[in-house]
Amino acid sequence: MISIQNEDISPEEIINALRAPEAGAVVSFLGVVRRDPDVASGLEVEAYEEMAMERLREIAKAAKKRFEILDIAIVHRIGRLALGDNITFIASSAAHRSDAFAATEWVLEEVKRTVPLWKKEI
Repeated sequence: MISIQNEDISPEEIINALRAPEAGAVVSFLGVVRRDPDVASGLEVEAYEEMAMERLREIAKAAKKRFEILDIAIVHRIGRLALGDNITFIASSAAHRSDAFAATEWVLEEVKRTVPLWKKEI
């Protein structure tokens, strides 16, 4: 599952979608809007959606080549988000936990580094 969406993220639904008989691990990361001196009430997140979706698909494809994973999900929200709201969710399934942990962390760093998303503190 690859998605950029306004709606809230359902981690349980995504994790259940990644479950497979061959998967010994499903590792996930949930990013939330945190209180920060520069963040009064939340974030406004914008994306160049077409380019961002293309980049997310490329990252997912690269993760499947780079790590021994079965499946991966990358979901990022856009729009106005309040403190504590879910902002991003990444999960990967693999036969072994080390592959799932490594893939999830690598994907998170690639998303932060290369996907055209902009956050404005509000």
